[in-house]
Amino acid sequence: MNKLLQLSVMIALSVLLITSATFAQDYRWMDVSYLVMSLDRQGAFWMSSPSSTGQWPAHYKRPWQEWKAPGTDQDLGYHGVDRDNVGHFDHGGKTLVGQEAWWYGVKNWESPPAGKWGPDGIEGYYTPGHFDIFLYDNGPITLNGLIDTPVLERPIYKRKVDMPVIKVDGATQQPEAFNPASNIYEVDPSIVSDGFIESKWTSPIGLTFNNKMYGWSNPEYANMVICELTITNTGDCNAMIEGIEKPNQTLEDLWIGCAHNLAGVDNWVSYGSYGYYDGTMDWFLEYDPEKRYYWTWDGDAHDIPGDDQFDPRGGPQGTADLPTGEYCTPEVAGIAFLHIDKSGTDESDDPGKPATFRYVRYQDHLSPVLDQKIVESWNWMTGEDGEPMYMKGFSDNPYAEQAEGMPHWDPIFGIGPYTLGPGEDIKIVYCYAIGSVDEARAIELGYKVKNEGYDPMLAKKEIYETGRDRLFAEFERAKDVYFNKKLQVPTPPAPPTNIEIVSGPELVKIKWDPVDGAAKYRIYRAVGGVDYGRVYKMVAETSETNFTDEPLTRGFSYYYYVNSVDANGLESSHYFTRINKAAVPFRRGLETADWADKVRVVPNPFNIKGNTYKDDAPHNATGFNYDGGLREQNTVTFVNLPEYCTIRIYNSVGDLIKTLNHTSGSADERWWPIITDDNQYPASGVYFYTIEVTDGPLAGQVGTGKLVIIR
Repeated sequence: MNKLLQLSVMIALSVLLITSATFAQDYRWMDVSYLVMSLDRQGAFWMSSPSSTGQWPAHYKRPWQEWKAPGTDQDLGYHGVDRDNVGHFDHGGKTLVGQEAWWYGVKNWESPPAGKWGPDGIEGYYTPGHFDIFLYDNGPITLNGLIDTPVLERPIYKRKVDMPVIKVDGATQQPEAFNPASNIYEVDPSIVSDGFIESKWTSPIGLTFNNKMYGWSNPEYANMVICELTITNTGDCNAMIEGIEKPNQTLEDLWIGCAHNLAGVDNWVSYGSYGYYDGTMDWFLEYDPEKRYYWTWDGDAHDIPGDDQFDPRGGPQGTADLPTGEYCTPEVAGIAFLHIDKSGTDESDDPGKPATFRYVRYQDHLSPVLDQKIVESWNWMTGEDGEPMYMKGFSDNPYAEQAEGMPHWDPIFGIGPYTLGPGEDIKIVYCYAIGSVDEARAIELGYKVKNEGYDPMLAKKEIYETGRDRLFAEFERAKDVYFNKKLQVPTPPAPPTNIEIVSGPELVKIKWDPVDGAAKYRIYRAVGGVDYGRVYKMVAETSETNFTDEPLTRGFSYYYYVNSVDANGLESSHYFTRINKAAVPFRRGLETADWADKVRVVPNPFNIKGNTYKDDAPHNATGFNYDGGLREQNTVTFVNLPEYCTIRIYNSVGDLIKTLNHTSGSADERWWPIITDDNQYPASGVYFYTIEVTDGPLAGQVGTGKLVIIR
């Protein structure tokens, strides 16, 4: 592990320990499209353990696509897996926002005279009295911001449609876009968008924040989330404690700081011996004050040999001297400010706000909650430090190598100054969005650079410029949605529900309930693959409410989702019915007298090297064993079995190591994963098995055979 990686891991671990120990967050995440947005009870988010948060402020679900090189029928994409064929993303996507916070500061401010005033409700945190400048963040952008800022209301999450009921071979499944156990929501068909999150919180200077986020499942608007933040001078300095109010105050020279940092954070791109924690060290940034657009893109990390911009895969093993192959991080992420009030009494848009844009390295970040840093942080955020109000980013040379020293850039946008009287408010409307080349094009460009001598600079130029232009198009679309459409966009039909997927003899049967407003239905299928990274193809379009998919290969894993389509061609979100439970077709069990002579074990010999890629083989090449990745590879299947039997496997000295009870009525039984009843991997060698028929006309008959394992 290199030193920069060690440093980033130590920082992350320290934050994880602090957050899990002292910072209890109540959060919701809105999961209705490609962008998954989070909002906690302080309107902010920070790195924390998956068990306590499960999300970062923004999460991107890449729409995986296949690409086949000319003359081959193999999909060459890696689709979110590392060189060991293991997926590396949380909740089905990739992280795009590392931190989010709102700062607030004021001049000539008098605190409440006594009581438990302060950000943590602890008496004496700040000495009550007059402040020439008071600046704080709702956190958590710094470790100091992990203090539990007073909470007014916990996040509210509403969805327009409820979770469909889906069963695969009798087992109820949870679609990928729903997690009702840890992400509680209420169904409200009247909401303007498909997903809606709202949270309120107070600040020690008497501001009440109310943030609303809107997301859509309509594919045309699936890469954006619009946020509407209203900041009101209520005088409530601590919502958790009565009597800590300043109801008649006027806040002078009020500034709001938007400290939102977007960067792609993936750790599944490996270059040789580098296990690289991507995103926190090599993302460029830029802001256009005229457009009020902020965007970020992956750079060429200083500590990685060769050119790793946009994370090209270094071949199947990730060990090329100059990494080439599929570009795994082609996204350009950004924030657009759509509207900012001129004042507390003038709701017209002020094109001069944000008034500042600044950024520093992560390790140099300023902490507005430390007394000795308040003035320095204030001057930096407001521009009173005498430096240019808008720092220049990296768009003049977007392909340069990043500087040495872990340049994870922390930006802030200064919005002010305001004079805000009692009861007055200001509104800030902003949009998160993603722009990117299609995944198929990212695969194709990498393939051409690696194998056909295509100029890598031309590939990078296309990735950056296409991503940026598509991001800006999303921002323009967001303006239309907010100002012209008033957040109302065409709503797709509801997803099908009561879906039943049943494995059959070399087929899979699917049925569902009819959907109001649906003119037809589309059925999509993936074969094998890794959770959240499978490539689906449409296999049928029908006006019926059932479909039989045949013929299929027995013993293979098939994954499905079913979408509703209205008369205008608008389709429900595939995340609403997509699950990770496989349907596995089979052959009916044998009932012939010679069944014992027909039993086979596939593969035999089983070779563990069958799941290791050879030369330039694509990630899902069959090898010796099954298609579909590591989970499928560690498998052998007994075929041509009777309907009901018991399989016992013995080592070469006669010890029973595994018992398989075959009760499905099919002709197949998988030993998956290949571990013993004592939870051990069997060593290389020759193994013997017996098959005893337990029911039916063949009951009591026994067959035998042997299996070779090479490990």
